[in-house]
Amino acid sequence: MAVIILCLGGTIATVLGEGPSAWPLAVPLVLVAYLGWLLFWYPRVGLEADVVRLVNPLQTLEISWHSIIHVEAKYAATIVTPHGRYTAWAAPAPGMFGALREARSADAANRKATEGQRFTSVRAGEVSDTPSGSVVQRIRQILERRADAGINDVEQTETLRVVRHIHVVHLAILLILIVASFALPVLVN
Repeated sequence: MAVIILCLGGTIATVLGEGPSAWPLAVPLVLVAYLGWLLFWYPRVGLEADVVRLVNPLQTLEISWHSIIHVEAKYAATIVTPHGRYTAWAAPAPGMFGALREARSADAANRKATEGQRFTSVRAGEVSDTPSGSVVQRIRQILERRADAGINDVEQTETLRVVRHIHVVHLAILLILIVASFALPVLVN
């Protein structure tokens, strides 16, 4: 959010400070602000009645609950179906330092909860305090509830396809901003 605010502030300052003729110089700042929004604010995961909706920067994926065969969080929350693996951009696993911090706290909790068990480990991305871990655990809970209620139709697992919606508008805006960032300063001078 800070990058977006700085870029927009820089754009306003450039145009106000240099005059309207300087707006081509502000286009790269608008591009950086748009990329910041598109990569870090726009993505989300929606758990709906019929589908899991992964809204990633350049596409939205609609994955039927019936087609999910596995959920994991090695690098990000990832849903596995018979037709592929689909990653949620909005639910990344923690980085190196976050993984170390989570491993220490999870290790202490696991030792208390699993007295007498020989081997216990939880992947850092699946700890519930992380974005990927909370999404993975929630999906697993819903899948378990659906299985207990007999809602999942195993016959549809192979036949259902993931619906993919490409974000054409976002791609067009990116293309326009990239071309404008390089072309306008050259054309103006």
